[in-house]
Amino acid sequence: VEQVGLHDGFFALGGHSLLAMRLIARLREQTGCSLPLRALFEHPTPQGLADQLADLAVDSGPPLTAGLGRLGEGRVVLSYGQQRLWTLDRLEGGSADYNIPMAVRLRGPLDVSALGQSIAALVGRHEALRTVIVEGDDGVPEGRLLPAPSPATVLPVTDLSDHGDVEGAVRDFIAAEAAHPFDLAVDYALRGSLLRLGPAEVVFMLTAHHHASDGLSVDVLLRGLAAAYGACCTGAAPDLPVMPVQYSDWAAWQRACLATGLDEKVARARDRLSLSPAYLDLPLDHPRRGDRARRAGYLELSLPADLVGRLRGLALSEGSTLFTVLLAAYGALLGRLSGQDEVVIGSPVAGRTRVEAEGLIGFLVNTLVLPLSLSGGCTSRELIDRARASVEAALIDQDLPFERLVDDLGVTRSLEHSPVFQAMLALEDEVGSS
Repeated sequence: VEQVGLHDGFFALGGHSLLAMRLIARLREQTGCSLPLRALFEHPTPQGLADQLADLAVDSGPPLTAGLGRLGEGRVVLSYGQQRLWTLDRLEGGSADYNIPMAVRLRGPLDVSALGQSIAALVGRHEALRTVIVEGDDGVPEGRLLPAPSPATVLPVTDLSDHGDVEGAVRDFIAAEAAHPFDLAVDYALRGSLLRLGPAEVVFMLTAHHHASDGLSVDVLLRGLAAAYGACCTGAAPDLPVMPVQYSDWAAWQRACLATGLDEKVARARDRLSLSPAYLDLPLDHPRRGDRARRAGYLELSLPADLVGRLRGLALSEGSTLFTVLLAAYGALLGRLSGQDEVVIGSPVAGRTRVEAEGLIGFLVNTLVLPLSLSGGCTSRELIDRARASVEAALIDQDLPFERLVDDLGVTRSLEHSPVFQAMLALEDEVGSS
């Protein structure tokens, strides 16, 4: 629309949970007030939000400032997520399960030197990409910073132009690179590769480790790489803006926020999950096994455009979002398959609740736990209401790290299934997960 009016609805104009969190972050930046997410659902117009802000006190939470995560002598604060992935890496003995590989075929002239400079500049700018995780004397993981890498080392080139089966060699190389584990105590968290296929054709590959990246971080990384490469191609140094905060600052801020109120957040989660089953009892083809092979697969299906349009219309008529409607439908399906009156579904949440964190590369994504009650023969609209309430309640405490929740709930661990939930729902759109 050309202009948003005082009484236009946020969700009616295409808003969803990710944009909602960005809106709340912007409001906090401009007003100093922390608006509850529920207020946006209940008062989704500029006029309604203005009325809510008028009654709010200034947010007195800990500030997110530069240097907060520095511990001296090259040491930095680790996030809860980084600690979890380090623990999993130690359990697996070095695994590629949390590699994030990206590959693209490029045709036309390419300045390899400029691309190497751009990658080095990006790693130098974002401390998360040069953070290693080492075991301290007390057995607790510690974060340490590596120096910025040399442009000559970040982009090794492999020439496949004379190979008999170029396409097969490319597939094999990409598979091997994606499956090559990072040594978290030694390696930069981002590595590049360039496969030369001919005079003007290459395959460019980047692989990141999840302890220093997530879905939205990939967007930040690629935008930053494009900007740096454009500068380097002109012979200028990559003029990347100074980071207002680093990932370790966010990790320290996260810990400061949870220093008070953690018990209350866990207690609320415990209440929401009080009736939840230990696991989703699906009619499986094979028994759950702790020594199962770690093989993943995909099964694709498409929803007709008119159905998606009707789902969006239903969400709008219910004052909800497409994600909530899909969550209700997914929960109903899982309940029908399992025969259970309550199901628990996990969902990723961006974790970027502060404006300062929007430009960070790092492991900010968190996992929400969404219990959904199917009892009482509820109608579809009642189920959507329950799904919306579950999402709102979970988003209120979205900064509660999933690993802390699992620990504090005292969930029995088993290699046969993941803790708390065994089904997830993620929705992506033009601007990322929501």
